[in-house]
Amino acid sequence: MYCLLLHESGQIFSPLKRIQFAVAASAGGNEENSGIEIIKEQMGYLEELIECPPTKFLFKGNCQNKDTAAKDTAFLEEATAFGASLVKNKVSEKD
Repeated sequence: MYCLLLHESGQIFSPLKRIQFAVAASAGGNEENSGIEIIKEQMGYLEELIECPPTKFLFKGNCQNKDTAAKDTAFLEEATAFGASLVKNKVSEKD
């Protein structure tokens, strides 16, 4: 990972420190058996290491076929709001 810089003092710096990471994932299983917990754990390690804001997650489980999420209107609204919140946060950072 080339996003980390080790200073001679031993302190780690990263140009990604201010970046808001987001994960949008789908899986055939649910939150307990899909592996999303591993992704959350790994992102937690990254947050701790580079001191970035907590990762935002959007997860849709039980997607055995490609139409499961596309036909779920509640999830589509949630996904739209998720994306809009990311854009809103990015725009407000520029102000």
